[in-house]
Amino acid sequence: MKTYTGASAIISASSNGNMEIIRLLLESNADANARLHTKEVISFRAMIRSLTALENVKQYIFNLVLEKGVPSVQQYARVKSKDYIFDVMAGSSALHIACCLGHVEIVECLLKYKASVNLEKEDRTTPLFYACKLGHDRIVRLLLDNGADITLYRDDGKSPLAIAKERGHKYIEMKLRKHFKKMKA
Repeated sequence: MKTYTGASAIISASSNGNMEIIRLLLESNADANARLHTKEVISFRAMIRSLTALENVKQYIFNLVLEKGVPSVQQYARVKSKDYIFDVMAGSSALHIACCLGHVEIVECLLKYKASVNLEKEDRTTPLFYACKLGHDRIVRLLLDNGADITLYRDDGKSPLAIAKERGHKYIEMKLRKHFKKMKA
């Protein structure tokens, strides 16, 4: 069962950082690659419900990130708009969300149950992009160890390496360069 945003139980558990529920769902064969609907679908469905429904969804997602993200994510979200955070979360899988919010244990569990490490949103963002953008060193390592493709580019032409460099995450930048050299060897 899903909400009109596409949120299934695994998406909700990932968003809320609820490890026990994630594990239970995955052990019961929940889809590790379930994702929220795209922003266009969510917007359309919200507008059908009422004129304020979309703003309510955006505010809910924004508040969720502020409440459930690790401190660095909370700080990042505070300087962004709820529209920006909505764009980030819309179309995301449980793994995208866990990588964005900094939920290391949930990332580990999703990867154990074969969540697709290179699953792309409609703008070609993979979970690695979020981990690089938000400086989640351990998550970047987990993703790389599980086959994350560092050569992918989003529709805006940016790579995970470019994003890490742009955000000043030197350790992640170094890790990506080292991984790339190892791939080429």
